[in-house]
Amino acid sequence: MMLSKYFSLAECIRSRKARLLGLCNNPPTEIIERLKRFLTTVMDPIRELFGLPISPSSVYRTWPVNTAVGGSATSQHPEGEAADFNVPGHTVREVMRRIIAAGIPFDQLIDEYGSWVHISHTFRRKNRRQILEYRMVNGRTVRRELKAEEV
Repeated sequence: MMLSKYFSLAECIRSRKARLLGLCNNPPTEIIERLKRFLTTVMDPIRELFGLPISPSSVYRTWPVNTAVGGSATSQHPEGEAADFNVPGHTVREVMRRIIAAGIPFDQLIDEYGSWVHISHTFRRKNRRQILEYRMVNGRTVRRELKAEEV
């Protein structure tokens, strides 16, 4: 079942951790509707911006799956409003710069450990347009807010 022009339900609920732990990762109907809006508003334009297939590593997670992967208690993944992904042949920062320059809407745009991009967007409140960087320093996650020109 396709949720948007480029993204299927199957790839949006895929979770190795859920499979390993035997956890259900199927979204309820209201979350499927949010996923459709999120994908159409954010991920489809990113796919078109780069002209390349993007295979997200994580989109939707039930709360139990989110907890199992160590996700934040305020994560937007269980709300159907976030994705973690890479674009083949592009660095995390390059992807972020191009998203910002293209004016693609977001609530949070995060460089997670220099390894992947996290992007979220919501229709339930005003989006913060927050740009962040997470790094592991001495075994702890350090969060830093960035200005667009620092990306």
